[in-house]
Amino acid sequence: TTTTTTMKLNYKFSQLCGTVYKGGNSVFLPDGNTILSPVGNRVSLFDLVNNKSRTLPHESRADISILALSPDGRFLIVVDKDGFAMILNLPRSVILKRFNFKCRVRALKFSPDGRYFAVSHNKHLHVWKTPGLEPQFNPFSLHCKYSGHSDNILTIDWSHDSRYILTGSADCSCRVYTLSRIQGYKPAVLAAHKSRIVHAAFYKDSYNVHTVSFDGTLLNWNWKEDAVVVENDGKQRNFRRGKFVKKSSLEGVVKKLKKTKDTDDEEEEEDNDGDASDSDSDGESDNDKDEINGTKEEEDADVNEDENDEGHSNDEENGGDDDEDSGDSDSGDSVGDEYISLVLPSWRVKGKRHYFNQDGAKVMCCAFHVKTNVLTVGFSNGVFGLYDLPEFNNIHSLSVSQKRITSVSVNSSGEWISFGCAKLGQLLVWEWMSESYILKQQGHFYDMDVVQYSPEGQVLATGGGDGKVKLWNTSSGFCYVTFVDHKAAITGLQFTPNGMAVVSSSLDGTVRAFDMMRYRNFRTFTTPNPTQFSSVAVDGSGELVCASCSDSFEVNVWSMQTGALVDTLIGHSAPVSAISFHPSEAMLITSSWDGTFKVWDVFEGKSSRESVDLASDVVAMDIRHDGKQIVLSTLKAVLTLWDLHGMNEKGTIDCRRDIRIGRRKSDLVTAKHLTNSECYTSICYTPDGTCILAAGRSKFVSVYHVEEQILLTQFCVGGNLSLDGVQEKLNSKFDTEFGAVTLVDDDDDTSDVEDRINWSLPGVQKGDLSSRKTSPEIRVKDLSFCADGRSWSAATTEGLIIFSLDDTASFDPFQFDVDVSPASVIAALEAKDFTRALVLAFRLSEVSLIQRVLEGVPHKDVKMLVELLPVVYLSKLLQFIASQLPVTRHLEFYMLWVMHCFNVHGRHIQKDASLYLLPLREVQKSIINIRETIGTLAEGNTYMLQVANDLIHKHDDDEEEEE
Repeated sequence: TTTTTTMKLNYKFSQLCGTVYKGGNSVFLPDGNTILSPVGNRVSLFDLVNNKSRTLPHESRADISILALSPDGRFLIVVDKDGFAMILNLPRSVILKRFNFKCRVRALKFSPDGRYFAVSHNKHLHVWKTPGLEPQFNPFSLHCKYSGHSDNILTIDWSHDSRYILTGSADCSCRVYTLSRIQGYKPAVLAAHKSRIVHAAFYKDSYNVHTVSFDGTLLNWNWKEDAVVVENDGKQRNFRRGKFVKKSSLEGVVKKLKKTKDTDDEEEEEDNDGDASDSDSDGESDNDKDEINGTKEEEDADVNEDENDEGHSNDEENGGDDDEDSGDSDSGDSVGDEYISLVLPSWRVKGKRHYFNQDGAKVMCCAFHVKTNVLTVGFSNGVFGLYDLPEFNNIHSLSVSQKRITSVSVNSSGEWISFGCAKLGQLLVWEWMSESYILKQQGHFYDMDVVQYSPEGQVLATGGGDGKVKLWNTSSGFCYVTFVDHKAAITGLQFTPNGMAVVSSSLDGTVRAFDMMRYRNFRTFTTPNPTQFSSVAVDGSGELVCASCSDSFEVNVWSMQTGALVDTLIGHSAPVSAISFHPSEAMLITSSWDGTFKVWDVFEGKSSRESVDLASDVVAMDIRHDGKQIVLSTLKAVLTLWDLHGMNEKGTIDCRRDIRIGRRKSDLVTAKHLTNSECYTSICYTPDGTCILAAGRSKFVSVYHVEEQILLTQFCVGGNLSLDGVQEKLNSKFDTEFGAVTLVDDDDDTSDVEDRINWSLPGVQKGDLSSRKTSPEIRVKDLSFCADGRSWSAATTEGLIIFSLDDTASFDPFQFDVDVSPASVIAALEAKDFTRALVLAFRLSEVSLIQRVLEGVPHKDVKMLVELLPVVYLSKLLQFIASQLPVTRHLEFYMLWVMHCFNVHGRHIQKDASLYLLPLREVQKSIINIRETIGTLAEGNTYMLQVANDLIHKHDDDEEEEE
């Protein structure tokens, strides 16, 4: 018993569905085929070519706000909204280090060479070294700090050679810093915007810059190098009173400066100004004069000369790079002991201002594709535009959302553009050349309330507070159908036994049946008097549909074929909490808040056949798959087990100490006292009926053993501190006499008027959560177990979380002895002893060996080998074939194995159906996927051939007419 229980509890986090984007920036991998999207405190990867998705098992402390990927795709930095970061080795999915930046990070970007990454630290800029492959004592080390901005830095970009760092700030200006010190250089200030900077970037293989502000203004900045003559005061890195001039006039400027050296400081300043103007008038044009004056004004505008000296605030590490870089940049020669000349970079506005003109819409995000010089801009009205720079030609514009676009990214080829809308939870990938969607996914707008597996375990159906029913593919993780017929929240979901339809109940007073083949609402069930339905059930034959009413306490029965109301069951005196049909008998079991559960015979009469009074209100119920037992959860946090045939109580489980509820930020008492008023609101049996899953207003899902009536383990569905009720203990330093500090909205990013308006009504617990000042509370709304027992899902505040058995072990020997080795398998295969080779490979349980043996068998010998194979290995054979069918190129060969297995061992499989349930379901799932893929391809080819045939006939007819 202990071994069986251990195997069944080996569930690990597998996938996060139901939510595709919640905020932050999305990032494409270097290959351009996979996109990384932040989903709460996790990261999901969407493979756009193979149509698959997966979620990394690592969690951050709070909602993710920044994703940054190294140029080679090896390192991924994940930063949450509180400044806590994770550095991941993405190919291996391993956390290298967790780090705290100690403030909110608003921008982070790797250098093009991958050696450094720049991080915004409020109004300062920090550059860190990227960890390398070689062992280091402190691989995560700070390289340098920069200052100069007067407000938070919002955007960061690197030049193509990693020499310059461009930053844009909320102080409406940009600054250009250098990675290594340049002698005499102060950070260039690009100040010409009237609103905060949203985007700033370098052009391809150039130091030219373009900047975009929040009000929709774009400016191009031209880079050039100017010679500067400065007075040397004897210190190595301290220069005074610089003037930008032409290189040809350096000697003349120095001579005139030396003539006035003996005068006092005030007269010297006036004379130098006059000399400079004289030199300009003698040998320089008016443009050179303007250039000198403009540079002098920028130098006078520097806020703190000591702090901004060369843009650096430390470090000893730059000492080795100073001489190297200064040699490259100081192309000017020394022209005297008292004066020296330098060549330093500068930036000027090029051309006129450009405006996006989107009818008052603001610029929310931008992404620049360096190879093609195409700028993608997302606006606050849900419209995006593509612009060719620096000419500012509008290439393409389209409205993709009803709300503001919060994230934009472009893949390496520039063909695919991803858009994220945090308010709607949308993630879109658009191919702008063909004007088609590559990916279009959206989760439930409100909470996900119910979840249900299909009978074959291939589809998950979810219902939410937005009135939508969504179908999710368990293998790919994508939503492929959304039903929007309901007008209110979904309260119940149930698949028909054959899996051809799904039935949903809603608070809008209707029960609807959706066709799983044509994806349409083919039947709608209503009552004469409007009512709200709280749950739904379908009988074993699929002929009857029952739904319970939350206001009239009745249970309505309809016919699936006609849609007519057949019967109304009356007997409960309080809202009905759950209903369920017996799997094999004509019985309907209902539970209610009146403290009873009743057994009805829907074919014989209206009165209940059995009625049992319990000690407390029943809030949840589930029936075992064999129909012999039911479990009920009451308000007193007690699970009660009942035998349906004998109608006697089998036992009770007191769960009060097991409900580990978290403490909300506004609670005045501890979580220990809050547990006294809680209970499990969702329960379900495992497919074998040995265990019970129970969950409620907590982040834990508890597993109880039915026979022993004890708690076996608890699974945590998430630890996102952005949600309320996650922590069991709160830090007292955040409590004040005015309430919790964490509830105070101190986010200074909501500078727009529409962001500061709070439209929620007092006491609203669900609605537009993004505009509320309180965090949503973590809880598990519903549980569902897959029929094969290998996975289960939970509908939570974070989304649809799937746990599955851990199959990562690659070596699991079966009947292992000394003679079993890879060498003996290969020797038997070479000797064409296929039966022995296959048995030895199954004993080793190595996938590569089994695949080599199977594919080495001639197709004409497959039937004979299946007949000679011992029956004990039949389950392993079917399970291996099921795993290979989705990925193999030898589809017909593996289907030949399946056919011979059924023909030869069909009676044995039917006799021991429970033993082969799992591999048969896996084989069925793989075959269904292959059939759909090939069917779609064949249908498309059929139409293409018809078009080609019509064109050929048309061409022949044209030739005949010409003749």
